[in-house]
Amino acid sequence: MSRRDAEIDIDSLIQEFNTFCAANLPSDILRRMQDYEGEHLAYVSSQYGRFVSQFEASYDALVRIIDHVNYGAERSKWPGHRVVQFIVAVQNVKPIRSAQDRLLRGYYEDSLTLMRVAYEAFVRIVFISLHPDAPVYSFGERRKGARHFNLTNFVADELRLGWNEYEVLSAMAHSYKLAVLKQLTEIGSEGQREPLTLSFTRDEVHLTVGINILEFLLLVYLRTATTILLHPVKPGALDQKVLSRATKCIELWQKSFVSHPKPYWRTVANDLDYVFELVRAAEDGRDWKRIREELKPRPLGARSSDPAKRDV
Repeated sequence: MSRRDAEIDIDSLIQEFNTFCAANLPSDILRRMQDYEGEHLAYVSSQYGRFVSQFEASYDALVRIIDHVNYGAERSKWPGHRVVQFIVAVQNVKPIRSAQDRLLRGYYEDSLTLMRVAYEAFVRIVFISLHPDAPVYSFGERRKGARHFNLTNFVADELRLGWNEYEVLSAMAHSYKLAVLKQLTEIGSEGQREPLTLSFTRDEVHLTVGINILEFLLLVYLRTATTILLHPVKPGALDQKVLSRATKCIELWQKSFVSHPKPYWRTVANDLDYVFELVRAAEDGRDWKRIREELKPRPLGARSSDPAKRDV
């Protein structure tokens, strides 16, 4: 401890903070933020009430089916990598709910950042199924000869999907960057007309983007639980009511995305069938790369975006 630290009287410091807080609270800034949150929440409830209900019912089904993995899966027969996937799934159910809360209150960038966490975790679970030999190395620990996880490269080069280019999914990775660039562009073209300060404005585009991604996350996590985590099933231990609710949610969300007015969401819905087909093949010990070549062959002459992975 330094001499300066030793001279600080903690009781006096606490009293100083108490005096400071008493003099500066309540905060008009925080009150205005709370007013904005309340107004945004009321707007979403009135204009997107169906989404709020659908999310809550589906999230309840998701948590129940994830929790039921503890009792319905024959965990003694799990392959070595399954427990890693289960932990990843459990730990990333909470960010989905947190993202919805932030979105309902109008904090779009915060919400998208949390969605990114859950999205990356889902893709990591798929990666572990396809590369089960050393699942711990999917978390960044380097080991010579082990396949390491890189979200962008894995989606583009191994799954051969265009998800990184879709404006909706890419928004998660660049939420705050997009806001900064938008403001810089406006200043560059129009000049700075207003002070740069903390501001809150309802944005219909960000709101609908967030809604679509949350619905997508519900679908992929429900499919992950039923397709990956609940296998093999423990005889007589599976609660059919819990499974039926999860299965019904999957059916409804799949239909919703297949009929989505935005073409990239229709594509994503079809891509999910392909992704889980690769997962099932890998989990069954079949050659998932051969199936990939049949379903999504690389165009003649195409090269990987990552020189180190041009053999995948």
